[in-house]
Amino acid sequence: MLSGQAHFPPIGKFLASHPLELPSANIVLLECSSNLTKEAVMRVIIAVDGSCIGNPGPGAWAAIMIYGQHRKELVGAEPATTNSRMELVAAIRGLQALKRPCEVELHTDSSYVAGVVSGRYACKTNLDLVGELRSLTRVHKVQVVRSEDDLVKRAHSLALAEARLCA
Repeated sequence: MLSGQAHFPPIGKFLASHPLELPSANIVLLECSSNLTKEAVMRVIIAVDGSCIGNPGPGAWAAIMIYGQHRKELVGAEPATTNSRMELVAAIRGLQALKRPCEVELHTDSSYVAGVVSGRYACKTNLDLVGELRSLTRVHKVQVVRSEDDLVKRAHSLALAEARLCA
């Protein structure tokens, strides 16, 4: 379950005004295996983005989590970081907020995050975060949706605002 699930505001109006229609030409789906069983599994959407003022510089990340009619927005910042690190941290923090193994549809505009999750990238930097993210994909079944949908745009706005506060 999502942390603090009982406190999530209803998002019916948000979903009605921000449909999750994704143009198929702009989507790349990637799956990552996990240890999930056939039991009832929670399906969660997590949209993530990272932002940095300068690169390196002050940066922030955001993760928007949706489960059923519940929504939670997570943000965080670091005073000295890179955009790539913030992109990875956004995905990590979103997955870490889950209390049990879930099926996750991870929305991102980052080919870097998509490549790390799928294992396509042989990373030479950010190995601490790459290892942590890949470890989480063994707990959850993660399907990456590469897109700039409304949720990813909202995550971008949250991360950018948080980065500006940190600058």
